[in-house]
Amino acid sequence: MARRWAQWLLVLALLVCGCRESAGDNPGPLVGKAAPSVSLETLDHQRFHLRDHRGKPVVLLFWNTSCQVCKREMVELEGLRSAIGAERVMMATILSDPENIDVARRMVQGLKTSYPTLLDRGGRITSGLGIDTFPTTMVITPAGKIGFMRQGFTEPLMQQLRKAIEGHL
Repeated sequence: MARRWAQWLLVLALLVCGCRESAGDNPGPLVGKAAPSVSLETLDHQRFHLRDHRGKPVVLLFWNTSCQVCKREMVELEGLRSAIGAERVMMATILSDPENIDVARRMVQGLKTSYPTLLDRGGRITSGLGIDTFPTTMVITPAGKIGFMRQGFTEPLMQQLRKAIEGHL
């Protein structure tokens, strides 16, 4: 009986570690490196090319449909985008589990976000960057480098993001 409980606790721990509410202090090994070549389909069947947004900061939020904290960050990003000015910064989310596209569509519609949701089919971008924690937030500089990266979500994250974005305006 104790062994069965231990197994269930291990499964629960593995599920929970993929979605965190606390942001790490470590900026990550990718900061300062060139941003990946991102060309993904959006929820509304458009094509999003990261290169089309060179010259202004781009915020990318990596998320999945089982991450409840991700929804909160998506709403906060919408507010930050409005405060900075939608024309000054590009924001997009990257859905790491597009096999749940119907759930994602309902979530995005319910949250009333105005930025695109990109579908990372096969996890090419997410796994290529080594992202295994959701949410993970990244700022790409106008020059195409990763200027900021954080895993998890906390209240100070929006202030950190705003500072990172405004440093590149």
